Amino acid sequence: MAHIVKRCSRCRRRVPPRERACACGGKRIVWLARYLDPGGHEKAQVFERQQDAEDFLEGIEAGKNIGDYVDPKAGRETLGSVYGRFCKGTELAPTTRSKWETCWRLYVEPRLGSTPVSRVTKNAVSATRDAPASAWQGNEALKLVKRLLYFAVDDGILSKNVAARIKPREVKRAPIEILEPDELNRVLDHLGDRWRAMVLLDAMGSLRWSELIGLRRQDLDLEARTVTITQKITEVNGTFHSGRPKTHESARTVDLPAVVVKPLAEYLLRYPPSPTGLIFHGANGNPVRRKVFRAAWFKALEDAKINKHVRPGWLRHSGASLAYAATRDLKLVSKRLGHTSTRMVDGVYISLYEDASRAVADAIDELVRASGARETDH
Repeated sequence: MAHIVKRCSRCRRRVPPRERACACGGKRIVWLARYLDPGGHEKAQVFERQQDAEDFLEGIEAGKNIGDYVDPKAGRETLGSVYGRFCKGTELAPTTRSKWETCWRLYVEPRLGSTPVSRVTKNAVSATRDAPASAWQGNEALKLVKRLLYFAVDDGILSKNVAARIKPREVKRAPIEILEPDELNRVLDHLGDRWRAMVLLDAMGSLRWSELIGLRRQDLDLEARTVTITQKITEVNGTFHSGRPKTHESARTVDLPAVVVKPLAEYLLRYPPSPTGLIFHGANGNPVRRKVFRAAWFKALEDAKINKHVRPGWLRHSGASLAYAATRDLKLVSKRLGHTSTRMVDGVYISLYEDASRAVADAIDELVRASGARETDH
């Protein structure tokens, strides 16, 4: 029957339950988890903490009961080895691969890289999550460890993922600032010819940066006033990578307001598509680099005397907020943005328009007044 033995690491003798040291003078106490495998053979594994030993036995017994037992010896492979196999055998987007390579090198490998996967504990994973000063980086480390442990479970060397129920750290998002239509027009007046149509399309079409710079001439139909997202281009460590849109919902067709058509037509006459068909490109025909556009964008903000730190990526938020203000339709705005659900629209974009809350309050007042009027009539 599975049980735990409190033992001295020096003389290996049992230590009484309430004692903190062994009679031999040894003060380092370990916990020996003993159990029988499905074949009836006695097995044992040593832990530094009693709780870890109890969690281990609980997992062993649960695996035996449901026929999903995994020999702990199979879990002697280190997390670093699992990471190497995971990277070789898993298709990842270039941005994700680069992000996780950095996360592994800085946060996960120093703490867990040499640890056998069967000895990775909840406390160790939580400590890895909490180590980075940035909550966002800590959550990326947690996400990577979870993914690696699930990979080990699927590979049959681990019975369960001890990180599965560990919650991410709370991330405080920077307040999103948007441009009102008149502010956007002021910025456009101070942008160079190469950028005006690009900014207008981004704001009115609510496109991701990777979608915007990946647009090709065949994706744009000025007569029908539509733009179709068929690919994205990402920049990783100075190198461009093209690929499919972020999600299935991201591959979409967006209807454009008429105000965008004329500037786009004029832009195409002045700046023909690149040899590869890209609408927006540098002088050499390559995709637009984010740092080049950022410099022009922030200078235009300053010249237009806009006292807001509106990041280039927030143009998308401006467009989404305008779309919601015009329609009050969460599903329609989410579809336009290429989101898989209305959660992001509800949690991020609508909060930029405070009148949404006031509209709810006014609707409640109207119901109360209507109810009071009916009671008066009776």
